[in-house]
Amino acid sequence: MFKESDTSFIRWVTETSLLPSRERDRILLILTLSYIELLANCLLKENGIGGSSNLKGKVDKLLHHNLIDTELHQLIQSFREIRNRAAHEPFFRLKQSDVANFPSYWSKPEYFEHACKGLCGSLWNRHAALFDRVFGTLPGA
Repeated sequence: MFKESDTSFIRWVTETSLLPSRERDRILLILTLSYIELLANCLLKENGIGGSSNLKGKVDKLLHHNLIDTELHQLIQSFREIRNRAAHEPFFRLKQSDVANFPSYWSKPEYFEHACKGLCGSLWNRHAALFDRVFGTLPGA
């Protein structure tokens, strides 16, 4: 399924496309923010910045050190708020109000998968050289 030249980001995008439809939004939230946290940990470590125990603190540090811009910071925080709701609601469903403040091309629930991949891709692309060096080429599956 994967080529040796695939990056971890390419694999993540492919794997999240294969999720079952039931609970898809909840699973996408968890996977997306887990991947964002992995990338945040990497950026903080590689830039010699002390980490934080939670994603909010890590993302705040990325903003403070100009490793992300305000727009990306706000988008990650919006995802965190949705994820927190999903973690506490047994029958979570994404609502229009959840995505209303997303960029217009992601501002409908049916585009949520694109928003998740776009969020991760945005962070990856801003630091692709670093992530390529750190994560390298993954062995073929």
